[in-house]
Amino acid sequence: MKKAIKIFVLTTTIIFLTAILLFGAAFAVKPFGDVFFSLCFGSCYVCNGEAVLYQDGRKTVLPVYKAADKPFLLLGPYNFGDYEDFFFVNKKQVIGTAIDKGGDAWFRIGKYLFILDDLNHWDVLRIPWWDYMSAPVAKSEYDTFGKNRVYIFPLDPSNSAVRLEINGKFFTEDMLGACNVTIGNEHF
Repeated sequence: MKKAIKIFVLTTTIIFLTAILLFGAAFAVKPFGDVFFSLCFGSCYVCNGEAVLYQDGRKTVLPVYKAADKPFLLLGPYNFGDYEDFFFVNKKQVIGTAIDKGGDAWFRIGKYLFILDDLNHWDVLRIPWWDYMSAPVAKSEYDTFGKNRVYIFPLDPSNSAVRLEINGKFFTEDMLGACNVTIGNEHF
């Protein structure tokens, strides 16, 4: 009996110390922290297909990540020049975020994306965010022939408009009632 208690105490102590070391390393080493926090505390999305972004005559294929009961499809990662990040897209919005404010805590493995802040929680790391569709020249339409949602918007004031095409099948009913911090707790 004493031997079993010693093994239990030793095992528990080792697990506890390992957890403390991992947690400390996650704060000390940024890439490890992004992976650790995304896996432990983030949301899991699955790649369900592809979207296409046309910009200046170039075509970029972006993976489409979806999770149940989330307000956005995540498209990307897309190379924004200084960093890679995702577009957060629903029927009415195409959201971009400032990665230097904490939006880089995500990790991909195979067809899975683990992301710490998917704009579906009250404690938002991705601040500021902006809606590309709020630009005066932005517009969205539904292509009935290709069954795609099409978004046309400028990536920044100096760029020409880009065209983003996403298959309409990805926009499911469960997205409608999900909490979306970019519009408060309202439903779109």
